Amino acid sequence: MKRTKLYGNRAERGQYGETKSRVTLTVTQSAIDLLDQMAKDVDLNRSELVEQIARGMLEIKGGKLSRQQAAK
Repeated sequence: MKRTKLYGNRAERGQYGETKSRVTLTVTQSAIDLLDQMAKDVDLNRSELVEQIARGMLEIKGGKLSRQQAAK
């Protein structure tokens, strides 16, 4: 996985052509554990897991992740 270079508090434009913004989500510890396990299963960090799910690159069916053939 390509890492984005950090400059101070700003990230260089990465693979998506735009900088990422820091957000805060409030979820239960169980949800954190599930997200961490899903991220580990596909060799991503938690943030990239959420990014790829939001972009339609990964899909969750029955609690299992699957990669999409083409990003939407």
